[in-house]
Parts: sequence; structure tokens; C-alpha cells
Amino acid sequence: MNPAITILDYLWSMRKTGWLKHHENCSCDFEKLAADYIEGTLTVDQWAEVVISTNFGAIIREKRKTADEWDELCGPKAQDRQLQEALDQHMDAVTQIMALQASKERLSSD
Repeated sequence: MNPAITILDYLWSMRKTGWLKHHENCSCDFEKLAADYIEGTLTVDQWAEVVISTNFGAIIREKRKTADEWDELCGPKAQDRQLQEALDQHMDAVTQIMALQASKERLSSD
């Protein structure tokens, strides 16, 4: 079993090879890129949790997951899933257009 890591640890480990990278010669500051990515993609409750403590009030504690769990949530597997969903939507639209076109041709030939 992989040790648990935080989202920042996970993103840091993928800074050279992951899909967080913009392009081959990306020279973006990793911390800014990671922060922008987290802010734009993940909601706070996906990578942190608020813990109520009677002694100290509310504190935020980062959730720890394995690298595979983060991959499912925001890594290449998540990207693949998003791309597949978009492809499925486009294919559904194409199927509907083809069915309408076929119906139109049938009606015009009558």
C-alpha cells in the first residue's frame, strides 16, 4: 500500500511528467501553478476538512490519500474520464443528428 500524501505532495511529485505541466518547456512557478490548479479544479472539502476542536476552535486539516486516490480525483485518470465523458456527449449528438437527417430524407422521398 502506498503511503498517504496530501494533494500538494501529489502534484509536486507530478511536476515534470503530469498533466499539470503546460508544455515541454514549461517554466511556470510550480507553487503558483499548483495553487491555481487546486483552486480551479478541486473544492476545499476534497483535499481538506474542517475539524471542530473544543479546545482550539475550528482547524483545517489536510486530507491524506494515496497517489492512486489523488490520480482518480485530479490526475491523468481524472483527465481521461473527463475526455471520455466529452466524447460520449459528442457521439450522442452525432447520433441524434444522423437520425434526424435520415428521418428528413425518408420524409422528403415520400
